[in-house]
Amino acid sequence: MSVVVTCTCGQSFRAKSELMGQRVRCPVCRAPLQIPHSPVQSDDPLGLDGFDDRSLGVPPAHDSASRSLSAQPTYEPPRKRRRSGKNSKVWMVAGVIVAAVCAGAVVIVVLAALLLPAVRAARETAQKARAAGDYANWREYSSPEGGYLVSMPKSPRVDTQRLPGPKGTMGVVTMIQAGVDFGGRRGACFARHARHRSFAETNSTEQVLDSAAQASVDRVNGRMIVNRSATMAGIQGKEIEYEGTVQGISFTARSRCIIVNGTFYELMWISERGRIPENDVRHFFDSFRLR
Repeated sequence: MSVVVTCTCGQSFRAKSELMGQRVRCPVCRAPLQIPHSPVQSDDPLGLDGFDDRSLGVPPAHDSASRSLSAQPTYEPPRKRRRSGKNSKVWMVAGVIVAAVCAGAVVIVVLAALLLPAVRAARETAQKARAAGDYANWREYSSPEGGYLVSMPKSPRVDTQRLPGPKGTMGVVTMIQAGVDFGGRRGACFARHARHRSFAETNSTEQVLDSAAQASVDRVNGRMIVNRSATMAGIQGKEIEYEGTVQGISFTARSRCIIVNGTFYELMWISERGRIPENDVRHFFDSFRLR
């Protein structure tokens, strides 16, 4: 059996029989009210005549102690069930379709890249043609003394000198250099070779190359960025990259060197700090050939 209860705020609701005789709060205005033991037909249907918050032992609604009443059984209007509309299904299907289309596109791209030699060959041919066009104006320099050829962006200037080394005179060093000033890039590229008996006598080429690399960095109070193994003309050697400052000018240098039959070969590219032109340097290094 249920009892119809009307609050002073005008809200009416049915209270379950197990709530009869208990004090609860109105679910709308949160005012305290008494559930009668049986249906009451009087001017005081709630049986609250002469009662106030204090007589009911209930603190005001704004008091933190009002939380204690929340533990008592109260009426809760039935919750509306969430509709499982068609929109969620539509979005789910759309997501599946998009994923399937993307997966199919990826498969097509992978197959085109891996299974179609004609596509790869055409791409490589276009890249080579583009690279050849970019460097068509470079000049190939041949060193009769060093026995090598190298391509440079401009006609080089040749300089032969003797440089001191840890065991006296390092030997005859022939260096060719070409200024670089094209496409907004400034710098220079060098190619040099040196002959010294210590190069022929050493059993540790890598150690000699490491020492030469470190000496280049120390000479300009620089900072080593890259120090790794690399090949030049198919011969195992060393590649380094470092930053330094000379006469107030900050620069970045990349060098690749090898030792062959007692001769030290080195190619170096110097640019403004942080502006190494990757493609140009790669072409410069790859153009080196021994005769």
